[in-house]
Amino acid sequence: MTGPERSVDTFDFASQFTLLRLETRPDNPYAVNLRVTVIEGELYVDSATGRRWGKFLADDPNVRIRLGKTIYPARAEQILDKDIVERFPQGRHIYRMEPRSL
Repeated sequence: MTGPERSVDTFDFASQFTLLRLETRPDNPYAVNLRVTVIEGELYVDSATGRRWGKFLADDPNVRIRLGKTIYPARAEQILDKDIVERFPQGRHIYRMEPRSL
């Protein structure tokens, strides 16, 4: 992905977007377009079982996210909290995007 990069303390502003581009696997980048889900100021993405990018997150949770024209470094954390998981379609793997420094 190309574009200006910056780090943030929170992704609460992401709710102004409907889609994001998630780049996994820093050594050999693989990117997908995903819907933006913001819950209580936290940015989440969800993956169906067996998706290639979901497997890449298990190997290396460091990602880059493009919202609009800006790219933000982040770390994906898989979420098992029932209160969050229930807000997504059944059988999905849920990840919270935690901001990180450049």
